[in-house]
Amino acid sequence: MKKNIIVLLLIFGVSFSALAQSSLTDLLSNIEKNNPKLISGAKALQSTIYSTKMEGNLSDPQLDYSRVFTEGGQNEITLSQSFEFPTVYRHRNKSLNYTIQKSEIEFKALRMSILSEVTELYVTVIALNTRLEVLNSRLENAKQLNNFFTKKLEKGETTILEKNKVSALYINARSEVIMARTELENIKNQLTQMNGGIDVNVNGTIYPDFSSVESSLNINNIINRSYNMQAVSLDSLITKSQLKMAKNQWIPNVSIGYKALFNKGSYNSGIVAGISIPLWQNRNNVKYAKSLKDLSTANHNEIYTSQKRELENLVRSYVSYLDISKDYAGYLVDTRNEELLMKALENGAITMTDYLVELSLLYDTIDLANNAEKSLYITKAQMTKFLTE
Repeated sequence: MKKNIIVLLLIFGVSFSALAQSSLTDLLSNIEKNNPKLISGAKALQSTIYSTKMEGNLSDPQLDYSRVFTEGGQNEITLSQSFEFPTVYRHRNKSLNYTIQKSEIEFKALRMSILSEVTELYVTVIALNTRLEVLNSRLENAKQLNNFFTKKLEKGETTILEKNKVSALYINARSEVIMARTELENIKNQLTQMNGGIDVNVNGTIYPDFSSVESSLNINNIINRSYNMQAVSLDSLITKSQLKMAKNQWIPNVSIGYKALFNKGSYNSGIVAGISIPLWQNRNNVKYAKSLKDLSTANHNEIYTSQKRELENLVRSYVSYLDISKDYAGYLVDTRNEELLMKALENGAITMTDYLVELSLLYDTIDLANNAEKSLYITKAQMTKFLTE
């Protein structure tokens, strides 16, 4: 338990401003400016704000004209304005303000989700660059071994079966390099697409630095601060205001205005007042508002539970990958012995079978170590979507 708390302290004090080295920082900055989803999301947010504000406007004043065809004729002009009860406006304005805040929070959540996805892709590229360095070294080693056994076969110092094993080793190494390069180009192409079609080049092999320390952090606080939870919490405030508004809409609306009568040779004017009879228009409004309130509560509970489980899984994975990576890091410092194996084979100290077994064990260990390190940093990258500024 204490270990998990320490892990949380190390992970979730991170902010994107100090998330990684300059290459990742620059990439995230470019993505913010160029990403099509963020660009359209910003425009959609602005449209939503304007649309929401429009809902709080008063109804337009009404101008009526009528003519009565009597002897001499009579003209009538009425200008009136209707008003809802003041508490209706108050609760509606609260609801609209919360709606605007929710839209802004949802855009921030979209931004963090996209930046987290970019961070994960960036880590994947770093892992592939690292893997390609390893695979290229293996390919060169397999090439040397293939040439060595080709000469031995020509001299009659080995069998075609052993030569075929070496050829298979060379073909496999070459195939792995090709597949890794293809995967790397696909990931880079995905990053370019997320950068609005502008090329992205990530050539390093050093993972970003996610470490930062902040006190008094726990899973519940992290989740409650997340943008998704902020948005669903605003849903609750919106539905509460809508429920109060619906209850007040049964209070009759009033209208007031000015009327003018024009007869031949005479002019009269006066005040017009009216009141609505709330029979049909607001029917079931209160029931509908209550159902929305219940729905927001259910959504809040569902999202909280889902995010808590996801975060717990990420922390558990982080702890496991961290332990594994430390074990491999210490082991591999003293066991990178491809050259020693090659010399032993050339000198006849070991057989071809022994060489392949030892080399396979070494390569498997290196691959597992690199995969554990990759998984560790992928997990860190996935955690960044819970961050807020």
